[in-house]
Amino acid sequence: MANISGNTIGVDFTKVWSDGLAQPRPFKTGATVLGDDGKTYQYAKASATIASGNTAVNITLSSGEYVAANSGGSADNASGVSLAAGDHAWFKID
Repeated sequence: MANISGNTIGVDFTKVWSDGLAQPRPFKTGATVLGDDGKTYQYAKASATIASGNTAVNITLSSGEYVAANSGGSADNASGVSLAAGDHAWFKID
């Protein structure tokens, strides 16, 4: 599993923030960071259920928020767990 490369605090590629929890999300959707594997990761909100091994996620800007669809793209679900619609997580975009 990749780790953050750089000085952004609080990044955990395996962490998922669920809409149902009363916890603040530490990043705005669309935030990007570089992993120590040389890949770029982007924080986005799942627009539908996304499987743990999904490798066809499509991230788009919708109503001022970056959302991840479960097909039609080339980003990977970096969390390693299945995401429900509304969950916020990191996605490997290259």
